[in-house]
Amino acid sequence: MSHPAKETLSFIIDSKKREKLDEIAEAQDRDRSHVIRAAIDTYISLEEGHAAHIREGLRQAEAGEVVDQVQVKKWVESLSTRNELPRPISQKRKRRA
Repeated sequence: MSHPAKETLSFIIDSKKREKLDEIAEAQDRDRSHVIRAAIDTYISLEEGHAAHIREGLRQAEAGEVVDQVQVKKWVESLSTRNELPRPISQKRKRRA
């Protein structure tokens, strides 16, 4: 199993944030570098997930898999009422050429 190449990265951070990082590291009985690597891994994962959701939304829009705004508004307004409506589903529309 090969390990990915590692590089040294330096950056400027304000002292209050560095203090918070050190507090987190101490609470986890880890060093500051570990906490920073974990934070970066989490950030990258969140951003990749966000980008994937955007791509999927664009794909659905392109395919006409959308829900009418009026239906969504009526559904949201009905939430937590006695007459709560079912969640609207897309009605795939034919694309115009």
